[in-house]
Amino acid sequence: MFMNERDLLFLTTHYYKLQRLRLAPLFVLFIASPWTDLRRVSIGMGLIALGICFSWYLLLNEYYKRHFGRIERKSVYDRRYFRVLALSYLPFVLYFMIRGQHFLPGLFLLFTASIVLAEAFSSSNIPLRRNYYVLASTLLFLVFIPQTFGYGVFFQNLDFDISFFGLVGLALSILDHMLLLSFFRRMPGDSCLTT
Repeated sequence: MFMNERDLLFLTTHYYKLQRLRLAPLFVLFIASPWTDLRRVSIGMGLIALGICFSWYLLLNEYYKRHFGRIERKSVYDRRYFRVLALSYLPFVLYFMIRGQHFLPGLFLLFTASIVLAEAFSSSNIPLRRNYYVLASTLLFLVFIPQTFGYGVFFQNLDFDISFFGLVGLALSILDHMLLLSFFRRMPGDSCLTT
């Protein structure tokens, strides 16, 4: 079965976003954060961890180029993306500004949930990817909103929120990679994208 025009448009506009598996080591570090005391990590260990993340990124970058090709990068962020991002995040910022509070870690986590939601409603997204991004953003909001407002329904510790974010990010990276592979299985022969 070959790709239709909508699938090809999706693949070419989201080609680099579907390669987020490059960030897997970073997500693994987030997942491990509750079980590691980052204040006790030596500079050497931190540099080794960064070196592993950077090496993984370069190796996967080469893998994607060699197996799937390259396309010209273009912006896939449209008005709809920024509208959803603003509508899902600005109410929290305004709330904290009006109350005179500053909870930067919580606002950062809510911002990441807003980015995932905005990605779900990107105009050229396909229904399958939209569904798993909506599910991911819903899970992130369900964990981060109570924590940010001090109710801590799920976790009582910010480290576990960061770990949960890492778990969701890793899951999305794997699902995007599997989606990319499924598109290339539908292409004839040894097809790859190059422009």
